[in-house]
Amino acid sequence: MIRRVRYLFVEDVPDVLASPVVKRFRRAFPRAKVHIVKDREAIDAILPPSDLRAKQAVFLCRNQGAFIRHCPGTKYFVCCGYRVIDAGFQCPFSCDYCFLHVYDNTKLTVVYTNTQVIIDEAAALDDRFCRIGTGELIDSLAYDDITGLSEALITMAADHPNMFLEFKTKSANIDHILARDVPEHSRRIVFAFSLNPQTHIERHEHGTASLVERLAAAKRCARAGYSVAFHFDPIIRFPQWQRSYRAVVNAIYRSVTPADIAWISMGGVRFPRAMEECRFASGKGYEFLFDEFVPCEDGKRRYLRPLREALYREMISAIRAHDRKTYLYMCMETPAMWSSVFDRKFSFADFEASLRKKGMLHS
Repeated sequence: MIRRVRYLFVEDVPDVLASPVVKRFRRAFPRAKVHIVKDREAIDAILPPSDLRAKQAVFLCRNQGAFIRHCPGTKYFVCCGYRVIDAGFQCPFSCDYCFLHVYDNTKLTVVYTNTQVIIDEAAALDDRFCRIGTGELIDSLAYDDITGLSEALITMAADHPNMFLEFKTKSANIDHILARDVPEHSRRIVFAFSLNPQTHIERHEHGTASLVERLAAAKRCARAGYSVAFHFDPIIRFPQWQRSYRAVVNAIYRSVTPADIAWISMGGVRFPRAMEECRFASGKGYEFLFDEFVPCEDGKRRYLRPLREALYREMISAIRAHDRKTYLYMCMETPAMWSSVFDRKFSFADFEASLRKKGMLHS
């Protein structure tokens, strides 16, 4: 994992300036140039969004809105009911397929410092079965050893017996987590690793941990008593993709047991039309856009349905050769695809029942 911070921008607000998060960032990156700024516009004057150095910059500021929201599904595609904690925006990694390339025009990483509000919002959720995590707009663990957010969330979750906390990452940044005492509710703490073949990681997931490093981290988490999960999203077609993805699945089950795994998700690559402009802007790394895609109701392009179905069937076959019980689901897919691939509709109750059968959630 590559993590370089050359610039620290700090919002000129007393609560932010005095934040422990700011102090820890300054301690972790003592050579970073620190700028106290009023807002994002002030940052742009120093480091324009198009400047590649912005990838080595972090803006520490408040979030003045809500931190927790439902996963942004649409009426045309099945949503798994996940709740998202917006702990920040962007990350130190640079994945070619990331939707944040077109969601925002800056490479700057934003980390929110008012973390107690996150804890308070999460603690106020109802006590029904709930999956919640921080990995939607920012990698959950890339800076977690500095922010300390996971430790605070894990402590909070002890009082919420129906809450599953998921920390989704392409890093292997877990030493600080395993240095703590493992909590009694560790089975409800899920460290989820986004996986792809190593050739894909090298070509498209710049600055991230290698496949071997991610699986080693998953193994250490599982051995410590935490649950793990895996996300094959996005799955990208390339020559011999079937063999490559099956090899990754085999490597999972050499690292952990089925009993360790809370869930596995799958999603074919999808992207907004604006990402096609990235292809023409840089070319390298975007060859995957030259395939058979179709525009969908949510404005994104996806592989033609027969191609997507083939992806999912291949992945399911590879996983079920090792593991008949772990809950599998597709991310942002149609009800028709669910019926075709799984011969059933998505059911939140089935998801919950699967976790209870594994002893990860108690009645």
